[in-house]
Amino acid sequence: AYKEDGAEHVSASVQRRIHSLRELLTSLKEEDNGNLDEDSITKDVLGDQIHAYTPRGDVVELPEGSTPIDFAYHIHTQVGHRCRGAKVNDKWVALDYRLHSGDRVEILTGKKSNPSRDWMNPSFGYTASGRTRAKIRQWFRAQDRNKNIQQGHDVVERELKRLGLSDTFTIADIAQALKFEDVDEFLAKVGFGDFQTSQISGAITILRRDLEPDDELQPLLEPIKPKAKGITVRGVSGLPTKMAGCCNPIPPEPIIGYITRGTGVTIHARDCEQFKLLDERERIIDVDWGTEAKTFPIPIVVEAYRRGGLVDEMAQILKNQHIAAPKTKTISETGILKIYLVVEVTGMSQLSWLLKKFESLQNVIAAQRQRWN
Repeated sequence: AYKEDGAEHVSASVQRRIHSLRELLTSLKEEDNGNLDEDSITKDVLGDQIHAYTPRGDVVELPEGSTPIDFAYHIHTQVGHRCRGAKVNDKWVALDYRLHSGDRVEILTGKKSNPSRDWMNPSFGYTASGRTRAKIRQWFRAQDRNKNIQQGHDVVERELKRLGLSDTFTIADIAQALKFEDVDEFLAKVGFGDFQTSQISGAITILRRDLEPDDELQPLLEPIKPKAKGITVRGVSGLPTKMAGCCNPIPPEPIIGYITRGTGVTIHARDCEQFKLLDERERIIDVDWGTEAKTFPIPIVVEAYRRGGLVDEMAQILKNQHIAAPKTKTISETGILKIYLVVEVTGMSQLSWLLKKFESLQNVIAAQRQRWN
């Protein structure tokens, strides 16, 4: 504005950039938890922009990659909070649809503010703007603390159940791994949206170390080599191993081996109920995950109300993430679909992301890991 000799001589585009920068600076001041995206200034203000239109023909300038949710929050914060659906060029689109320059966008709103926590997670693709995510976090932060504690409790419990770890870890374990002495404080922050499910998966990785036996309890065992490839058995890698079909363990779950005649070592999760029933305890052997990058076949089930195209949408998600699903089976019962898949994922984080992505699809009731022990 100074360079152009006063704001009245500045183009409308530059004025919009200045306004966006002021809003972003306001968000930075209000964010006291360091959660505003580091690339917000680059993407929201200095990055490439697109131009979409309201139904009345007003121009809305947005960062490239923006979605209908970003558009709604740009129009007004309350429009974003009450956003329920969107039409682009008179056609219904998903809320993670990527807008293009020239699109005409109509936002459908509800009567009450009810943004989703998923909108704050960049990996789910519902928002491209850090400023949008900051506004959503501010809404959750303004809600009643006790309500947020309960919502946080539900989020963590649901994530543990989805990953099949409810009997392995408690909410207090997760809070401690993330360095919270007060569990309620941790749950309130989850309820506020300060912690995402991906961070809960990261906490599980930390907890793995606490569940492994102390070194002093196994003085006769050769220490495990940290850089071994594949499954390591008592410090020796390369022995024939196979995953137990009853529990299908996945990194970073604690694991244990059972020597099977003729087939090598069968790998179980340490909390596997079938493993606990094995009688010959002398066959038990300590094992550990190596560092070799590989995939693990994990059975999951997706329950949904019948809808055309659902299976195709799931297949597209798997394709986009290069996740193989060699086994699938669909069962239909009185309007309810149960889709059983075996997906080959690289670890707990990718499994968590995939289950959450499936649950976000229209008509899906639940998506969770199958444990048959």
